[in-house]
Amino acid sequence: MSIEAMKLALEALESIGDQWGFTSKRTVPKRLEAIVALRQAIERAEQANQWQSTADKVQLEKVPAKGGLLPEQEPVAWKDKTYGNLHHQDFGNSIPLFVAPPKREWVVLTDDEIDDCFRESTGDYSFAQNVEAKLKEKNT
Repeated sequence: MSIEAMKLALEALESIGDQWGFTSKRTVPKRLEAIVALRQAIERAEQANQWQSTADKVQLEKVPAKGGLLPEQEPVAWKDKTYGNLHHQDFGNSIPLFVAPPKREWVVLTDDEIDDCFRESTGDYSFAQNVEAKLKEKNT
């Protein structure tokens, strides 16, 4: 069912009630249950659409499903191995997708390394280039 169809059904269920005689102890709980289910389905479908558009715009990286995940890194979606569809949860046949690789902690230069950069430089610009090169070396 499309999102538009679910929204129409939700609107219809929310608008009927007293005027249509759906006030019995049997029909009111069922109607409320259907309203909640439709709202949840609409939310999931809209999230799936959002993830699909994100996947179209951003190159998502694959990370092995078992091991290697950092606690602060949560998948943003799962990609079905068979059909390639994106899902908001893992259905067992999926690859977790992440927006970016795990962040590494930045490594700073020690005082001795800064002194070495200074000694090897011939001026301010040269010093900045030496520091930049050393930081690249340590953090890549």
